[in-house]
Amino acid sequence: MKRSIFPGLLFILLGGYLLAVNFGLKVPNMEQLWPIFPTILGLFLLFEAMTNARGAIFPGALFTLVGTFFFAFSMGYLSWSEMAILWPVFPLILGASFLALYLVKWDWGLLIPTGIFLGTGLVFMGINYGILNETVFTYAIKLWPVALIILGVTILVGHRAKATTNPES
Repeated sequence: MKRSIFPGLLFILLGGYLLAVNFGLKVPNMEQLWPIFPTILGLFLLFEAMTNARGAIFPGALFTLVGTFFFAFSMGYLSWSEMAILWPVFPLILGASFLALYLVKWDWGLLIPTGIFLGTGLVFMGINYGILNETVFTYAIKLWPVALIILGVTILVGHRAKATTNPES
């Protein structure tokens, strides 16, 4: 029953779009609307994951975010020439997708790719927009072991919490 919702909505939207085109109404063309396909696929996968717990959170978040990002280009909010500085959005999207998966599964191992991709995206976005400079990098290189300390404390606290709820661990 739930599976018929998305195809039904898709046919309604497609029919409404084609009807508007046939009557000469001004609507965005397919060159502008193509990002709707990964966005709808992503929303469908997220919907399936939420209703059936099939674990499609990661690809659902990925397709939804990528489709939305490309909508900004196709609708003219961003220019393709800006891709030279906006490319770090892609590792940010991967990191956000891993984070969404972590929030559903609570698997600590997912925080590693989450941190790597989000960190990479944020660092390069900061470089591209001039927020991070050589001085900031110098301090970051000196202070990065703090992240290892925080990770270690987090693991110990998680292990301690697990040990108190399950004494056999």
